[in-house]
Amino acid sequence: MDQKTTTYTLPAKLYHEDAYFKVEKDKIFFNEWQWVGRSELVKSHGQFITAEIANSPILIIRDNSNVLRGFHNVCRHRASKIL
Repeated sequence: MDQKTTTYTLPAKLYHEDAYFKVEKDKIFFNEWQWVGRSELVKSHGQFITAEIANSPILIIRDNSNVLRGFHNVCRHRASKIL
């Protein structure tokens, strides 16, 4: 049990600086599918759920054709959340 091991961590700035968060958002969150919720939550047309992915509000709704659609949950005119 006298065996020593060395551990390494990432520099603290990687956890706190906005520039690194932007890179993570671009490379991870906005480049791949993200889980938002179970489809049972939006069984019928008109039902919706809201969520945030990397500080971006989104809206998932089932349309009249029974297809799930995803949108930014932000009014283009006033830049405030819609739902």
